[in-house]
Amino acid sequence: TVLEETFVWPPGFRLADHRPADDRKLTVRVRVDAAVADQVRETGSFYLESFEPGEDGSWWLATFRVRRIEELLRWTLGWGANVQVLEPESMRERLREEIGKMRKNY
Repeated sequence: TVLEETFVWPPGFRLADHRPADDRKLTVRVRVDAAVADQVRETGSFYLESFEPGEDGSWWLATFRVRRIEELLRWTLGWGANVQVLEPESMRERLREEIGKMRKNY
């Protein structure tokens, strides 16, 4: 249906330059085993803010910013024991719940 309403672009607006507001306010820190660090880095998550080696080289610290825990939940579960969520505690609890549900299936 063609509407009678029209839309006028704001003066000087270029879609290529537009960046929506970043509303990812929840920070998640994950310890990543060095054995999978290269794979984690290669997957290139939109939410990944930084990826730094740990003091002894056996692990890496991945810092993510998300809107909701669920945005990173499946990613975390997919890496299994190769990752450990350090914070926030609310995500750790949510992972425990999900793993508990998974255990009931097996």
